[in-house]
Amino acid sequence: MAYLFLLSKENLPLAADEATRLLQLKRARLVQNALMADGKIDEALVKRLAYTRKALRVLFSCEQRRLLERIGNADLQPHYQDSFSVRSELVEGTQHVPLTAIADAIYARLERPTVRLRDAQTRFVVVFIGKAAHCCLELWSNAERFRDRAAHKRPGMHPSSMDPRLARAMVNLSGATREVCDPFCGAGSILIEAGLMGLACVGFDISPKMIALANANMDHYRISMCTLSVGDATRLRGWYEAVVTDVPYARATTTTHSDLAELYSLALGRAKGSAGSVVVCLPDSVDHRKVVRAAGLRIASDHAVYVHRSLTKHVLVLTA
Repeated sequence: MAYLFLLSKENLPLAADEATRLLQLKRARLVQNALMADGKIDEALVKRLAYTRKALRVLFSCEQRRLLERIGNADLQPHYQDSFSVRSELVEGTQHVPLTAIADAIYARLERPTVRLRDAQTRFVVVFIGKAAHCCLELWSNAERFRDRAAHKRPGMHPSSMDPRLARAMVNLSGATREVCDPFCGAGSILIEAGLMGLACVGFDISPKMIALANANMDHYRISMCTLSVGDATRLRGWYEAVVTDVPYARATTTTHSDLAELYSLALGRAKGSAGSVVVCLPDSVDHRKVVRAAGLRIASDHAVYVHRSLTKHVLVLTA
């Protein structure tokens, strides 16, 4: 089985890493914004992806000049349900085969089909990459309205809250499928995304005010599988499938440590012994490599994410 993922161009390395880790892709290769992979995947997980526009199952691939011939010999009927549409995506090079010709060829291979340009049950997508054409079946198209969950639209609003799309990508980078713990949960940005994906959530914050904001947000989004408590991230206990967190970075942050770099290292050291995987977001105001080394961890992936003129964060996937 072959798959093709059309990624957001906002941060291609992050988008590719998110899909690769969540779906455990094998032999994945990136061409421009198209990530191609072979092997079996859990197709139910693709709808979780934050930085992917479309997820496609490849029916066949060929040279562009042979596309219409290959469609004419393909058995497309088993993939047809109720109605269909045809779209094309140009990733690299030039599309030499008109979309109308492709649609006519596919129509001819189906038995009394119904064409529906919008909301078709079966969506064929032909992706052009250089001289190659990939005839695909669309599994999912990203219609997630992340902006509706922006910090200023939540009842428990806090200006330092993480962007919802990035928060979701961090959860996906961890590969978690059951639960997530955030020991610096703040107003709950990461746990909101985890909860909306059906994962159980555990959150701690040293500030009772932050826990109150997080509780308000969980109630607002009707996330019930969530436990929030006042707690110190440097004293994390228990075992969790994944620890995913965005550390506090402001100088005025309420913590029990005056040195933020020391706080980060101590907290990550506790996370190392409390989770199967660790994903953390660190500000560029500290030496993130030094912080990770001090915690006894290694960086498996490092993605720089621009926030604003005076702040860039590093999203890190860590290993022991």
